[in-house]
Amino acid sequence: GNRMGKVHSILSKEQAEAFDIVRWCFAVPKIPADSPRFSWYVTHWNVPAKIAYAKKTGTFEATVARCDPIDPAWLRFVPAALERHRQFWSSLPSARKQTTANSTTTKNSAESTAKPAPKTTRKKAM
Repeated sequence: GNRMGKVHSILSKEQAEAFDIVRWCFAVPKIPADSPRFSWYVTHWNVPAKIAYAKKTGTFEATVARCDPIDPAWLRFVPAALERHRQFWSSLPSARKQTTANSTTTKNSAESTAKPAPKTTRKKAM
């Protein structure tokens, strides 16, 4: 039978993503997942977004093609790195600003329709 197919189907989506992150970090910045810098790099260099972009543009496999063999035990370091990544990116001011900007806009437009601006009798300069 097709042994590779069976091996591939053993990996869950999360495990496949973890494997991609470990390969990317080991191939590009040459950081093994058991390095103290791994979690910081995944977080601050937004590795999940880089991988998504590389896959979308078709450059991912070429990028990780020359990756040295990885230790499967390294996959255990990925969940903590992804949790740190999630907390970091969700706490950025730009993430907060976007959600507050949306609620502020709604509030202001509701106020402006409720109370029309007072009319002035002065003529506007042309």
